[in-house]
Amino acid sequence: MSNHTSPLKFNKHPDKLCNNIKNIMIRCAKKTISRGKSKHYQVFWSKLLEKLKRKWDALSNIADQAGRTEDVQAWRRQSAVQRQAILQAKWTAFANSCQISTSKVMANALLNSWVTSKKTGKDPRKNKYA
Repeated sequence: MSNHTSPLKFNKHPDKLCNNIKNIMIRCAKKTISRGKSKHYQVFWSKLLEKLKRKWDALSNIADQAGRTEDVQAWRRQSAVQRQAILQAKWTAFANSCQISTSKVMANALLNSWVTSKKTGKDPRKNKYA
């Protein structure tokens, strides 16, 4: 509990105790639940990502049960493949959601620079002349 709340007294009548607990919960909810505009996210999950996740889950279970080094390495490789596929899907969803043609061109340029950076290992945001 926070410092500004009074401690609960359990020797009170149950109704008052319940009221105090309810007030604490409401206060906490008001502080933690946002009341702003809800965001509508683009769906990027696909059948390929679902297949990769099932494979990752299976490898995770095998690595947990067997504990062999090869199984753990396979599971970690699959984790990397899944992460890359998710990032690629998010970038593709972003590029597809752009309505204006100039924004679409910029999104494709960003996507291409990201893919190139992953292949070469260089960060496209860093200035090579600096």
